[in-house]
Amino acid sequence: MEENNTTNKKGGKLWGMVGAIIVIAVVIGVFVGTRPSAQTAVPIDTTDTNPAATSTASLPPADTTSTYKDGTYSAIGDYTSPGGAESIQVTLTLQNDIVTDATVVSDATRPNSVKFQGEFIAGYKAQVIGQDISTLNLTKVSGSSLTPKGFDDAVAKIKVEATA
Repeated sequence: MEENNTTNKKGGKLWGMVGAIIVIAVVIGVFVGTRPSAQTAVPIDTTDTNPAATSTASLPPADTTSTYKDGTYSAIGDYTSPGGAESIQVTLTLQNDIVTDATVVSDATRPNSVKFQGEFIAGYKAQVIGQDISTLNLTKVSGSSLTPKGFDDAVAKIKVEATA
């Protein structure tokens, strides 16, 4: 009985090694197959004898239009926690669509919501300051996964108010 068990263990190890070898061969094949060929490379001539070609005078001006008006905006964001409805106060300062300052004040009264809003408030600024408001969207901050929903709700309201 022990001999059959030993044989089965050896067979299992053998199939495990065969599987590993197949996986390694596939990975190597993928990397080798996607490597660029020297025949497809195109040399780039970096010498330019025409100084006018490198002048920035012919380039169009940078787009300086903003989607949102500069200023400071406040809104209350709502979300639902396991304990029920919650809200959080958000104030954002915008300059050229970029968040330059942010303040969040907790409105929570339930112990768990107080805890998670506090964790959010302690860690949200690093993910907000310097970001373009048009793409600002938080999912989880410092262990808080529901408070960001309230923050995002307030940001959506601020976007409407600040639309240029």
